[in-house]
Parts: sequence; structure tokens; C-alpha cells
Amino acid sequence: GNWQGNAPLLPIHLPPLQQKPHPDPVQRARSQGLGEGLDEVLFLLYQCLLLTYALVCCRLRH
Repeated sequence: GNWQGNAPLLPIHLPPLQQKPHPDPVQRARSQGLGEGLDEVLFLLYQCLLLTYALVCCRLRH
């Protein structure tokens, strides 16, 4: 097919998010091979934040 000739043009159409000059720590750690363990820790922290946020909202409402 003729689509292979357009392969070099693909990076131009990437969303601007992938062109950030300073990648966030998660992406940097993933590129260093620390992804799996760090993802679990971040997920647990995220769950704790959601729980705390829910509790604070409930306290403020009542």
C-alpha cells in the first residue's frame, strides 16, 4: 500500500501533550523501568486521596 510512504509525517500529527519539555515524574520513572511498582504505590495514594476527599466533603455537608 501507499500508506507506508506517510510514516515519517506521523509525529507531526501527535497531540501536543506528548511534546512536553518536562515530563511528569510518573512518565520519567516509567521510562527508567520503575513503572509497575510505582503505579501500585500511586494507585494506593490516589485511593487514599479520594477517601479523604469524600470524608471531608461529607463533614462539610453535615
